[in-house]
Amino acid sequence: RDAYDSQEVLDSINKLLTRDIDLDPITSRSLRVICQQLKVRRGMFITVEKNHIFHTAVFQQQPHEIGLAELRNFNKTVTVASDLLGGHSKQILEKYGYEAALRLSTQDGVFGYILLSEKQSGNIFVNQDIRLLSLIASELAVGVQNAMAVEDIRQFNVTLRQKIEEATKELRQANSKLKELDQTKDEFISMASHQLRTPLTTIKGYLSMVLEGDAGPVGKDERQMIQQAFDSSERMVFLIADLLNVSRLQSGKFVIENKPTDLVKLVQTEVNQLKETAGHHQLKLTCSTPDKLPLFNLDETKIRQVVMNFLDNAIYYTPAGGSISVALEATSHTINYTVTDTGLGVPKQEQHHLFSKFYRAGNARKMRPDGTGLGLFMAKKVITAQGGAIIFKSEEGKGSTFGFSFPRGKLEIKNGTAQ
Repeated sequence: RDAYDSQEVLDSINKLLTRDIDLDPITSRSLRVICQQLKVRRGMFITVEKNHIFHTAVFQQQPHEIGLAELRNFNKTVTVASDLLGGHSKQILEKYGYEAALRLSTQDGVFGYILLSEKQSGNIFVNQDIRLLSLIASELAVGVQNAMAVEDIRQFNVTLRQKIEEATKELRQANSKLKELDQTKDEFISMASHQLRTPLTTIKGYLSMVLEGDAGPVGKDERQMIQQAFDSSERMVFLIADLLNVSRLQSGKFVIENKPTDLVKLVQTEVNQLKETAGHHQLKLTCSTPDKLPLFNLDETKIRQVVMNFLDNAIYYTPAGGSISVALEATSHTINYTVTDTGLGVPKQEQHHLFSKFYRAGNARKMRPDGTGLGLFMAKKVITAQGGAIIFKSEEGKGSTFGFSFPRGKLEIKNGTAQ
């Protein structure tokens, strides 16, 4: 009546362990196989993790409470009540109505217990049963350990997902606040820049009138001081223009307004305005432009700011005795503007940051602490927005070349020619 094929039982357990990775099917199905094959009336499969009972499965009975301290009395792989003369293990088995207890353990610890009642035949567990249960206990110990590891990973993933969702929610809230602050900052910059531009324009205008002699003769020393004040006010005007453009760019109000533009005249005008400033800095400023070029469909105001920015940087970052050469050149496909100086140059390791907002190279900050790092950022935005490309090359200690290039085919106005 109690006959069974041990190899068939082991094969069933192994097949189950290779098919299932979740703890619940492993415990419930393996318990059913053991009880049915060994013809045991009922059983309970208990898994433990550290200091608590983790999971319970039952066969032909209702689950009941059994303490972990009681389970730890089963210190052998298989404990059979009929083999015991007395002791805690026998008392616990009799208390809950079980005949045998299996301890599932590996070198990493104990992972569970299986409690089995008497056989349906009323016969005791024999040596064949104990050998089979020992083999089953070893196989199930590894299977339960792996299943619990999978469950730990699953729970970790759930916890991690929750934490990521919470962190993402906090980041969204922080990002929303940052956007509000950034918008407030842009609005303030825009308002302050507009308010500053009017008085600065007035100051610059009156200084220009004094320099031109409208208020009477000006002495050499007075002229030098007034010229410095004029140059400073002009830099302030350019700075305000950069701030306004950055504000417009952030708020989506940065608009390119193209019109027929005479690049030859534009470049020559800006160079002539800065020749005296270059002279004050003891720099040689030269300019080379074609005699005539077609008009180009560009935003003249913004291109003028870029031309002035490259010239202004060359003057202020080139030591006395250096030279600056400005060139406007036309090829069959492009129109190129470059400003080449013998100044500081940009360190190689910093060049990839150069056109970022508010970024300034270390040697430039030392020489001119009052810069903002907006000029080159805006220059790149202006040029690329009109379909052009920035020209840049530099070597620290030897100088730099800044400029831009536009395709003639898209921007050239065929019917107009500038002298």
